[in-house]
Amino acid sequence: MTRYFSGMSILFSTAFSPMYLLYAFLWAWGIESLVFLTLGESQWSFGSESIVRGFSVYLSLFFLTLIDEIKDYQYDKEYNPDRVLVTGALKHKDLILTATGIVFVLLTLNFFMFPNAAFIIVADIIYACLLLLAESKSQRFKESVIINLIFTYPVQFLLSIYLVLSVVEQQELLSSSFTPQVWLWPIAMMCAYLHYEMGRKTTWDTSNAKFYSSVLGSKTSGITVLTFGLLGIAISSYMLIFVIQAWSSIISSTLVIAQITLVIIGFIRFISQSKSWPQAFALGFFFLFLFSSPIHVLSTAGAVW
Repeated sequence: MTRYFSGMSILFSTAFSPMYLLYAFLWAWGIESLVFLTLGESQWSFGSESIVRGFSVYLSLFFLTLIDEIKDYQYDKEYNPDRVLVTGALKHKDLILTATGIVFVLLTLNFFMFPNAAFIIVADIIYACLLLLAESKSQRFKESVIINLIFTYPVQFLLSIYLVLSVVEQQELLSSSFTPQVWLWPIAMMCAYLHYEMGRKTTWDTSNAKFYSSVLGSKTSGITVLTFGLLGIAISSYMLIFVIQAWSSIISSTLVIAQITLVIIGFIRFISQSKSWPQAFALGFFFLFLFSSPIHVLSTAGAVW
């Protein structure tokens, strides 16, 4: 038991840092609050359901981390010898048992609180396990960074779908009163994430096959990173201006301008032949985008507890 907790402590300090807790709750509460207003509510209704959503996203990310540790074992033996499975701090059975416990907690919480949206969590878990199987069988899937991104990102996108549907279920909305525009929020979140994900693996050095710039070319990869950032901002701005009408808030306007600034300066620094897309700008934009979502709502409509 001591070995297990010691190994988990190492895992939390390396592969699953406390930053994931902030990420999970900002992501969950950002989409939740924006969906409330998009569906016609006058305020963000924050309650126990909000805690369950944030905790569910956090546990899901932890589950995915455990899956990644298992599927990357062979790669880590060569390139990341400090990983818990490689060092022996944890064994495969430890991760499998932990993942099983996470699944039990996730499903218990969500089938009790959001019985319909809970099926999205089930689908996400199954899909993640299928990815583990696919990567073990396909060398191309394992080696191609683009193919890997195309097939692995839906795991996170499904969590955004879960967040939207859980709010709809909480509000007991009928299909006749459901607006399709609500799906633009997960798409905007996807664009913001892909800006960060591709930005951190875009450099002028194309020797690393695990980087997007090695496959797409440095300039194409840089333009793609820029496009995802601006597209995420454009979608969220459209929703803020024309749907929930939050643009009149000085705070919202300032946050959007700050997002644009981070994306543009990041691109300018990249094309000025810096070694790579500046990581601070990519990560800064992503967390500012996440942080901005509930702030847009609080500065415009407020929340009830």
